[in-house]
Amino acid sequence: MSTIYQHEFEESASGRRVRQVLGNSNAPPEALLRTVRQAVMEVIPYLAPGKRYTAEELCGPDLWDAWAPGEQISAGICLAYLVRNGAVPLVMHITRSGKGTKKYFLP
Repeated sequence: MSTIYQHEFEESASGRRVRQVLGNSNAPPEALLRTVRQAVMEVIPYLAPGKRYTAEELCGPDLWDAWAPGEQISAGICLAYLVRNGAVPLVMHITRSGKGTKKYFLP
C-alpha cells in the first residue's frame, strides 16, 4: 500500500474518526490501516465465496483479542474504508435497515 494512499486515509473522515477513537496517545491511523489490510489479505485465500464475514473473523482471533475495544472499533472503520476504496477484494453486505454488524464477502 502506497504512502500516498495512507495519507489519503489519514485525511479522510474514516481516518479522522479512527484518530478520534484511538486518541492522540496511540499509534497513527495508518499503522492500524496497514495491520488490518495485511491480516485480511492473509485470510482471503481461505474464504468461501459468498459467505459473510465480520471484521473480527477477517482479522483473526489472535489479533482481535489483543486489541482494546477502541482498537476493535477502529479496525472495523479501517476495514470498511479498505473495502470502499478497493484495497481488498471484498464487498460489504448491506442490510435493508443498514443496522447491525457489518459483514463482508468475496464476490
